[in-house]
Amino acid sequence: MSSKTIVLTFDDAVVNHLSFVAPLLKKHRFGATFFVNEPGCFKNSDLKNYMDWPAMKKLSDLGFEIGNHTRNHPNCSKLGKEEFEAELGWIEDRCREFGIPAPVTFAYPGGPVAENVIDTLKERGYLCARSVANETFRPGRDDPFRMSAAAVQDNSGGLFEEMVRRACGEDVAVLVFHGVPDPEHPWVNTDPKRFEACLNFLAEQHCLVVSLRDLFA
Repeated sequence: MSSKTIVLTFDDAVVNHLSFVAPLLKKHRFGATFFVNEPGCFKNSDLKNYMDWPAMKKLSDLGFEIGNHTRNHPNCSKLGKEEFEAELGWIEDRCREFGIPAPVTFAYPGGPVAENVIDTLKERGYLCARSVANETFRPGRDDPFRMSAAAVQDNSGGLFEEMVRRACGEDVAVLVFHGVPDPEHPWVNTDPKRFEACLNFLAEQHCLVVSLRDLFA
C-alpha cells in the first residue's frame, strides 16, 4: 500500500471538471471531491463555463464526491448565522433535488478559515472544512474544520511536487485545483497538459488518491 495519501479537490464547478478532469481521474482510478456553487454565481460569469446541476449529478454518478462551496461564493466571515445557513442549505437542497448524496464536506470560498461558521457546520453534520494553506493535514492531530490544503495551478511553481513529497506516513497532502483551464479566473488556471502530467506523477509515485469523504470514512 502507498505511503502517500493525496486528496484532490476541485473548486467552483467549472465545466471541464466533467468533460476533461473526470475522465483522467477515472483512467487512474483516483478519487476526488468537487466543491460546487450554484451555476452563474460569479459576477458577469458565462454559464457555458460552468456545470449545471445535471452535469454535477453525472460527476456524482461516476463516484466522485460533491462537496458544499456555498450558493454564491461569499466571504463567509461576513455572514450571520442565518445567511450562512441559507448559503449551505441551497446547495444541500439542490443535491437532494438531483439525487446527489447530501454534502458532508465544505470548502471556504476564497480560502481563509471563517471562524464564525464552524459551529454551524458541525451542527449540520459536516465532517470537515477545507481552507487554503501550504501545509499537510494529519488526521487525528489537526482540526478538520481548519484543514490546510495547497492551491496548485500554473503560477504555483513546484508546489504540487513539494506537497506530494511531504505526504508521508500520517501526513496527507490535500490539493486544490480550479478550472483545467479556467477561462474566467486565469490567476487560478491549470493548463490541461500540466494537469495530466500531475496525475501521471501521482500514479508513478503509487499514491493513494481519495476524496475528502473517503479520508473520513
